Amino acid sequence: MKIDPELMAAQVCGRWRNGNPLELKPDSPGEFLPMSEVNNFTYVDTTTPANDDTLGIKCPIGSHLRRNNPRNEAVIGTDSTHHRIVRRAMPYGPPYDPSAPPDPQPVSRGLIGYFINASITNQFEFIEGQWNQLPSFVKSATDSKGIVDGNTYFNITGSDVFLGVNDPTPPPNSPFPPSSFTLAAIGQAGKNNTTITGFSRLVTTVGGAYVFFPSVSGLRYLATLPAASA
Repeated sequence: MKIDPELMAAQVCGRWRNGNPLELKPDSPGEFLPMSEVNNFTYVDTTTPANDDTLGIKCPIGSHLRRNNPRNEAVIGTDSTHHRIVRRAMPYGPPYDPSAPPDPQPVSRGLIGYFINASITNQFEFIEGQWNQLPSFVKSATDSKGIVDGNTYFNITGSDVFLGVNDPTPPPNSPFPPSSFTLAAIGQAGKNNTTITGFSRLVTTVGGAYVFFPSVSGLRYLATLPAASA
């Protein structure tokens, strides 16, 4: 199977490079959607089969976008709303230019991620430990045609390509499966799916900290305190 590199990148991420989601732009990135539309979508639509993507045909179930915010698809845990987090990121170091000669000396370059939530256990750690690492986080489900079209159980493998502990040959007794990524197609029990293997780990964490912010009520209290004397 041959696939365009840009499409493959979008499949793994869940969005095109310009930010448009595959769910709304499955064939090409097109012009960037209005901000009111770019995040206004779901994966499951039981009333309009043409809009339904339960099986991950338009946006793979294992994509980074879908793993970290499954929206209205059936997943383990309470539901996606109770496990969501606020995510912000900031790059550091010189921009990477793949066409430039290699850096003569090691360069510190990467991304600082900020993950803001009310419950570290139920949000950040749950998403990272369950949704990002395990393909079994998705519950069994079919579209309106039933098992003849397939089942979500067969349409996802491996860990998140971006944030997973990816290893083509994990050591014995590893809790994580060998790295892989599945492109789903219509067909019973995943018979027409394409599974790509051999991913190495793409992200290496070099540091981290749990930082506690005051609550809104706490901030309001602090705002009422008199200014400290000089």
